[in-house]
Amino acid sequence: MAEHIPESIISEIISANDLTEIAAKYTELKRSGGSLVGLCPFHNEKTPSFHISPDMQLYYCFGCGAGGNIISFIEAAENLDFIDAVKYLAQRANITIPETGFAAQDRERHEKKQTLININTDAAKFFRAQLISGKSKKALDYIKKRAISEKMVNVFGLGYAPDSWDSLTKHLSSLGYKKEDMVLAGVCGKSKSGRVYDVFRDRFMFPIIDVRGNVIAFGGRIFEDKGAIKYYNTNETLVFNKRQNLFGLNLARKSSPENLIIVEGYMDVLMLYQYGIQNAVASLGTAFTEEQARLISRYVKEAILCYDTDEAGVRATNRAIEVFRGSGVNIKILNLPDGKDPDEFVKRNGAEAFRELTKKAKSVIEYKLYVLEKKFNLSDNTQKAEFASEASKIIAQSKSDVERDLYSKVIAEKTGISSSAVETQVRKNSGRNEKREKREIIRESVTLNVRKKGPSKLLSARRKLISLFAFDKKTMAEIPQYESLFESDVHKKLVKRISEGEVNDPAVFMTEFSGDDVAEAAAALSQPVNYEDNSAAAREIAAVIKKEKINELIEKSMKDGDLETLNRLIKEKNNL
Repeated sequence: MAEHIPESIISEIISANDLTEIAAKYTELKRSGGSLVGLCPFHNEKTPSFHISPDMQLYYCFGCGAGGNIISFIEAAENLDFIDAVKYLAQRANITIPETGFAAQDRERHEKKQTLININTDAAKFFRAQLISGKSKKALDYIKKRAISEKMVNVFGLGYAPDSWDSLTKHLSSLGYKKEDMVLAGVCGKSKSGRVYDVFRDRFMFPIIDVRGNVIAFGGRIFEDKGAIKYYNTNETLVFNKRQNLFGLNLARKSSPENLIIVEGYMDVLMLYQYGIQNAVASLGTAFTEEQARLISRYVKEAILCYDTDEAGVRATNRAIEVFRGSGVNIKILNLPDGKDPDEFVKRNGAEAFRELTKKAKSVIEYKLYVLEKKFNLSDNTQKAEFASEASKIIAQSKSDVERDLYSKVIAEKTGISSSAVETQVRKNSGRNEKREKREIIRESVTLNVRKKGPSKLLSARRKLISLFAFDKKTMAEIPQYESLFESDVHKKLVKRISEGEVNDPAVFMTEFSGDDVAEAAAALSQPVNYEDNSAAAREIAAVIKKEKINELIEKSMKDGDLETLNRLIKEKNNL
């Protein structure tokens, strides 16, 4: 939806930013014929299904259906709207674009998002002013109790939400904001009777800031751990998705860290930062997500999980390990002694003690063996044998021969069982794992092949015919005889514009589509065109379309019990 931006500017922005170069920052790409192939950056997979056409500057994932040009790629990868994605790419290429050069629909959405960010920003200023005013003894006592420095109050923009139903609402209204936008921003709610009220009341406030420095949400903590929910976060809004953001990443990324430390709470991030450890982040009230793993992979290649050591913490750690699988991020696990959280530990032992422990963080295999050992009494021979058997399954998960050998010897020493016996069991389990992985790959490949065919042969054939039109001028001239074969708006638009000679640059042409239409247009223009006789191929594909369309109608008439239509369609099919 960029018809109001001069095509020359869009073309300049796209030409100045290479899709392959940018996509390579999000996934490893390998050449396969005329395409580049890799694991999709938009969903977890083991078999690469993400394809880039360097010539056309288009991408398409046969696994999840994501597709488009470099602008739609940045929209999805960086969680930006169209305007911000264009600005991002223009700034990257030092290109100036006019503010008025965006379509009304894009401007309205962008302006609405900016309004919500402005509301959150002014709400953060209000909460901070309430805190530093000293009117709330509870808030000041909380700062003192948690040993939060004045500098951290400023760095994290901490604040206090008054014990009032409408103080923030009145303040934002005085700044000219509409109540409906306050509700959309998530700082206000609306009762069944229509009354707008403050969502956060009598809570210590943590602004949630994205990597671009925008205040997008809040976390509010109660002062007494009784009665209400301890932490309450803003509900998801147009600018806030808790699965796609991390508390503290806006600060952590500035330190150009070698790794990121993933902790459980806001106070853990804050206190580590206060002690000079500036590379900690926390998830936002949910279990760690794939989106957060992909976000982290943009900045570092190693992450250290530092969760509680209780049963819930172990579950959270194991889940995060699985979420990171295939992300390209190496995982280590840091267990603090005596069950302390980072906040407590660093205050009692200091930053250097914490840093020393991070250097000794366990590998995934080492951590799993550590957790497993706690379940067994190794002074009992039966339990020793059970422990060794279970441990061999964990060791077999490693892809490294050196690592398998090392930990086999460790288990042998702990149990008194010979290294050769442990190694034999590890090899057996490794073989089972390899067979299981092969089955999973085959299963995923089968699923992927089904996806590659599209929802139907009909859709696949229509895409192939559109690609032929787009990249063969002789076939393009034959479009009028085939136009009736297309039904969807996106296909009709593609065929119409191709016939008008308006698809010379597919990547630029993509900007005429929005939503799911972008991916479908990319899929239709990304089909390989390598036929010996393109005109003959067009006729054959057209015949497939007609046949598959009749098959669909036959199936429908059978479901409807329409025998008259069914007989007519069968005769029509036989005459093809």
